[in-house]
Amino acid sequence: MTSAKSKRILVIDPSILFFQSLSQLFSSKKNATTLEHIVDGKAGLAAAREGHFDLIIVDVMLPRLNGFKLCQLLKFDENFLHIPVILLSESQPNTSDTILDDTGANLLIKKPHAPTPTFITELDTHIHHILFDKPKTRL
Repeated sequence: MTSAKSKRILVIDPSILFFQSLSQLFSSKKNATTLEHIVDGKAGLAAAREGHFDLIIVDVMLPRLNGFKLCQLLKFDENFLHIPVILLSESQPNTSDTILDDTGANLLIKKPHAPTPTFITELDTHIHHILFDKPKTRL
């Protein structure tokens, strides 16, 4: 298990640019957060099941296994349901509560086509809240 200062985040997203933006954010911080990047759903599911992650960030549009199904497979498995999952979608559906219920995700965030500083800052706020404020329920 990771210590209170050392956190591991799995990022399952096909965008290298998004991962690089997130990596830059965390490399500029003084904490010991490590990021792992996987670009497709099946490999991401395997990595999530094999690793010990404190948070998983999943894009809904993934090759080989979409993010909705990946999230369901993790969040409805008692071995992994304790790991918070943030879903990212380029289109914010009007039924986000239904999606959260159906997938078990902790949060659904609208993701811009290209990562913007505003989006990365918003995501950082959510990540910090999940990792360090220890919410007991969905955000």
